[in-house]
Amino acid sequence: MISEDGLPPNWWIDTAEAMAFFGKQLQDEAHADHALKGRNMVALARADGRDDVLCTDWDESPPRFYSVHLTWSKSNAPGYPGYSDFDNLADFKNWWEGH
Repeated sequence: MISEDGLPPNWWIDTAEAMAFFGKQLQDEAHADHALKGRNMVALARADGRDDVLCTDWDESPPRFYSVHLTWSKSNAPGYPGYSDFDNLADFKNWWEGH
C-alpha cells in the first residue's frame, strides 16, 4: 500500500509483527469514546525515536491515513491518543514535514 519513498524522513515500515503490535497498542490505549476505537486500524509505518505511528482503516474506501501519537497508557482520557487524519499520503508527509 505504501513505500518508504512516500514517507517523511526518519519514518520507516517495520516488520509485520511490529506493525501488528502498534495497531493493537492503539486499540488498547484508545478511550471508549475515541473515534478510532474498535475500527479495523492497521499500523503502516512509524517514526524513528518517537511514539508516532501511521495507520489506516482497512474498511475505509478510499483509504484515509491517521498519524497517531501513542501514549503507552492503558487509561487515557477522552480524545487520547491524539491523532490527525489525512486524505492521502502526500498530505500526511507535507503536514509532518511542516510541524
